[in-house]
Amino acid sequence: MRYLLTLLFALGGMTLAKPALSACTWGSNGAPKNDTYQINVPSSLTISRVPVGGILASHSQKVGLNDSMRCYTGEKMATMTLDIGLQASKIPNVYETGVPGIGIRVLASRTAPASREDYYNFPGQFLFDDLTRYLPTMIYVDYVRTEIAVGSGQVPATFTARFILPSNSGLTPSTLTYTSTGSTKLENNVFFSSCESQEPTKIVPMGKVATSNIKSGTALEQRYTFEVRCRGMKPATPLPMKIYFEGNTDANGMLNLTSAGQAGVAQGVAIELKDDKGTKLPFNKPDAINMDWQRSEVDAEVYRFSGSARYTASGGEIKPGKADATMTYVLDYN
Repeated sequence: MRYLLTLLFALGGMTLAKPALSACTWGSNGAPKNDTYQINVPSSLTISRVPVGGILASHSQKVGLNDSMRCYTGEKMATMTLDIGLQASKIPNVYETGVPGIGIRVLASRTAPASREDYYNFPGQFLFDDLTRYLPTMIYVDYVRTEIAVGSGQVPATFTARFILPSNSGLTPSTLTYTSTGSTKLENNVFFSSCESQEPTKIVPMGKVATSNIKSGTALEQRYTFEVRCRGMKPATPLPMKIYFEGNTDANGMLNLTSAGQAGVAQGVAIELKDDKGTKLPFNKPDAINMDWQRSEVDAEVYRFSGSARYTASGGEIKPGKADATMTYVLDYN
């Protein structure tokens, strides 16, 4: 009987010890020394030239002492939350700042030394495996280009980001908090904030042309110009402004007639389009051509496009009729 009681007590001792086991353990540095960090964004940054979706400017700040943890059993999902009070942009995890074309994103490196290549998204989740993993080692506040037009000005960076350990990790602290209450003035020296034409619609009168002149290639050219004003910066050297066109076309420099093939519309005719240097107008972005800078105004840089249009034979029998066509120009800047 004494042997049986000893065995029962031993089993009871094992049963009592089991709930004390943790699903996770801290790494060699032990528990983080702090559970709250103040992120101090700089008062100003100068943005760089990047495509939409690229990082215009960034601030990074080291947090913690390369703290790490390892999980073994049970739920191992860490959760990252972000309270930022801004509207989400079309780019994942990027939020509109109120300054045109500039969004904000918060990331945390999960490597030591810190690297942007492996990161925690705020908001997001991360599934811990049974390897030792680092908690956030660096916080990145990225200013991301969200649109073609990019402005400048004071950009708020008021947020609270939280890294919440797996719910049954058994570790304390269970939440790490990163708070910013500042703002940054972004200086824009490389982008226009907007570009627009002084004439939203440009009509080029083509007049009446004899079919014989079209056949012989002697139809008169009709010349036209329009200007574009670009705001938002005062570059020391005018930036290149490119233009291309969209419309019903089979090749660069040729515009098909509206309602071609229908009754009352001229046949065997198209409109030949060139710029003032004799280059065929491009109908795709890779072939976009430069516009000519004209002058600086108080708040804008002004560019001009000059071109010509004339009727030309497009193949087949030429028959008289209505010969209108339309195209749209697309400004390609920044």
